[in-house]
Amino acid sequence: MTNAVSSSPRTNSMKPVISRTCSNDASTHRFFWRPIHSSDQTALACGGIENGTGSLRERRQSRRAGEDEPKTTRVNTDAKPVSALRFSVNTKLKIPFAIRDGRLIHISEVESGRGHGGTCPACNVPLVARKGAKMRHHFAHRPEAICNPETALHRTTKILLCEEINRAIADQREVTASWRCSLCDSQHTGSLLKKARSVRLEHSLTTCRPDLTLFDEESRPVAVIEVVVTHAPEEHVREFCHREKIGLLEYHITDEISLDTLRPLTVLRARVGSVCTRKKCPLCTAPLRSVQLFVGDGKCWKCKSKMKVSLISRDWLKDGPNEFNAAALEIAQERGAIFRLRPPNDAGRRLLANSCPRCRSITSEFFLMDYGYLAGRGDGVFVGYECSNCDWKRSI
Repeated sequence: MTNAVSSSPRTNSMKPVISRTCSNDASTHRFFWRPIHSSDQTALACGGIENGTGSLRERRQSRRAGEDEPKTTRVNTDAKPVSALRFSVNTKLKIPFAIRDGRLIHISEVESGRGHGGTCPACNVPLVARKGAKMRHHFAHRPEAICNPETALHRTTKILLCEEINRAIADQREVTASWRCSLCDSQHTGSLLKKARSVRLEHSLTTCRPDLTLFDEESRPVAVIEVVVTHAPEEHVREFCHREKIGLLEYHITDEISLDTLRPLTVLRARVGSVCTRKKCPLCTAPLRSVQLFVGDGKCWKCKSKMKVSLISRDWLKDGPNEFNAAALEIAQERGAIFRLRPPNDAGRRLLANSCPRCRSITSEFFLMDYGYLAGRGDGVFVGYECSNCDWKRSI
C-alpha cells in the first residue's frame, strides 16, 4: 500500500484530502484532513506539511489564477507532535511543591534557584525555584522539559493528601470531610478518620488501585479517596467500592492554588461521595427522607384575608395537607391551620387542602407553590421518615 497526499480544486465545501492507493486493485479511499486552525502558521506547526513545489500561499495564488495545482506533497516527519507542543510550551500551573528525599517540600522551605534538590512529582526531573517579586512563588520546569501539568497536579495532590492524613493520624487530630451524597443528593459532613488508622498511596485492592485507601485497625479498607483533575474515577473502582461497601470520596482539584488549603489538613471538601449518613429503609435499605412540616402566614386568593398555610417538605419535594401523616395533621391544626376536603377530582377522590377561615375557600396545590419559601426558613418540625425507593413510611 502506498500513501500520497493530493489536493482537490478549492470549493466552499472541499478540504485538502489524503488519498490512499492500494497496490492490488488501485482503488482509492479519501480521508478528509482539517488543520486545528485556519492560519498557515498553525497548519505547518501542528501538521508539519510542507509542499515540495511551493508554499501554501503560492498554491493559493495559483488556484486563484486558474493554474494547475501541484500533484503531490510530502509530509515532514521531523515536526513535533501536538502533545509535545502543548505540554512543553504552555505550562501555566505554578505548583508550590516538589519532591526531595521522598517527601514533599514547599516553595517557602527553599532558596531561589536550582540548588534545592527538588524534583517534579510527575516526571522526576529537577525543578527551578522561582521566588520573584511579581509572580506567585512556585517550582518551574526548564524550557526543554516535557511534562503534563495535569499529571503533575494530580500526582502532587495525592502525595500531599497522603502525607497530611498520616500526620493527622499520628497527631490524633480530627479531620472533617464534606461531600454531596450520590445516593440522596444531599450535603453530608462527617469525620474522615473515625475508623481509619492508616492510609496508603495507590495500594492494590485485587481488582483496582485507588489513589488513596484508608485502613482500620485490622488493615481492612474503610474508605477510598480518588483525586480528580480532568478524568472521573474508573468504573471498576466504583464497582469494587459498591460491592465491598467501602466509602468512595471524589476530591476535585482544578488549580494549584487549592494545594495550599490542604496543609495543614483540617477539612476535606470532596465534591461527591458514596457514603450516606441517613437512616436506611428496613425493607429496601435505601436512604430515608426526613419529612418536615412548615406552617406560615398566608393570604386567601379569593377574599385576601389572612390565613395559615401548611405544607410538608421531603428534600426537594413539597406537598400539601393531602400527603400529611397523622402527626403532621395534629401539629398543623395546633398552629392554626384549617383543612377542608376538595371537590372530587377526575378519579373520584376528595383531597385535603388548606382552607380560609373567613370565606372557606380552599388553597389548591397550584396556589401552594407560592408558599414554597416556607421550607427555606429552617423552622420546620420533624414529623417522620419516608423511603425514597419504596412506599415505607413512619411518623413520630
